[in-house]
Amino acid sequence: MLLERMRTATLSVLVFFVSIPCVLAEGRLLDRLVLEVNGKSYTQRQVEVYTLVRAAAMGRGAKDGLIGPDSWQGALEAFAHEALVMVSEGRGEDGEEVTQADPGDVHRVLSELQRLQEEEVSIKNFIKDYRIDDGELRRASEGVVRVQKLLSQKQKSLQSTNMWLSVDTKSQWYGSLKQSIGMRVYDEARIYKRLLERRR
Repeated sequence: MLLERMRTATLSVLVFFVSIPCVLAEGRLLDRLVLEVNGKSYTQRQVEVYTLVRAAAMGRGAKDGLIGPDSWQGALEAFAHEALVMVSEGRGEDGEEVTQADPGDVHRVLSELQRLQEEEVSIKNFIKDYRIDDGELRRASEGVVRVQKLLSQKQKSLQSTNMWLSVDTKSQWYGSLKQSIGMRVYDEARIYKRLLERRR
């Protein structure tokens, strides 16, 4: 009897202390899973960083690059299409991506992003507040460049040095791709949630 009471008391104390962080963290979201493509999960932070880098690569600024409630669904959808293209190719025997991102193109994207940071305070603040490091920006830039290269190979009729390629979701190749590779959006991911700023 005494042993049972002690177990119950211990369990109650454990539940209390385990639930405290959840209560304190209520409404404070550092990141969340939003998408799965071919068994690989992606977070909201990855979508937001990729969207900013993609906008910079296109020569666009904060209006297109920074996500809010109104632009979230479109950004998530565009990211999902491009993630599907990225994983469709897979990796070679050495573990490297089959189609490499051209270092010169990656450098141009990063230079454009640096220019935008100097010109637009909202972009500078986003990168600072979310503590996005150079490695994260480089990985996103490599992804953006790779997708463009893959799209130029798949959508040969649309090739142009002055044209930014988007995934043609009505094309036969994309339809086949979507059927062969599993993709799902996580529950509640279609609703935008503001991530907690990670100030230093």
